[in-house]
Amino acid sequence: MKITNSRHLKCHMRIHADERPFSCKVCDKKFALSSHLKYHMSTDCASVEKTREDCTQSLSENTFSCRVCDKKFAREREFFNHMLIHGGQYPCSCKVCNKTFTKSCYLKCHTRIHTGERPYCCEVCNKKFIHRSSLTYHMRIHNGN
Repeated sequence: MKITNSRHLKCHMRIHADERPFSCKVCDKKFALSSHLKYHMSTDCASVEKTREDCTQSLSENTFSCRVCDKKFAREREFFNHMLIHGGQYPCSCKVCNKTFTKSCYLKCHTRIHTGERPYCCEVCNKKFIHRSSLTYHMRIHNGN
């Protein structure tokens, strides 16, 4: 990486110093660069109408609870993805069947159904899978679990 001026160097050094002066007003996640915050806002927290009343985190259980449907999540990112659904936000759609998704990675996995791509292969029996989790589950057969 070549840094061309002092401003770029200052921004770059924030990464090494773990300085994160830019924070998301939706989820409070902090970033070293304003461009990273802008990207985050356009993907992870785009159109999530999250307020402190929408989400409660129980420190003892470390869960995030949706106040709309009472569903609970162990990870904050899963909670935000869930909130997209309540907001009616499905920005990614399949060109084959028009099914919609909150994130492009979900669409990518779904597309494998149409293309027949199975990128995850069992090293024991060569059976192939669309999802890594399916391969992990399958491996229990070989491991005797």
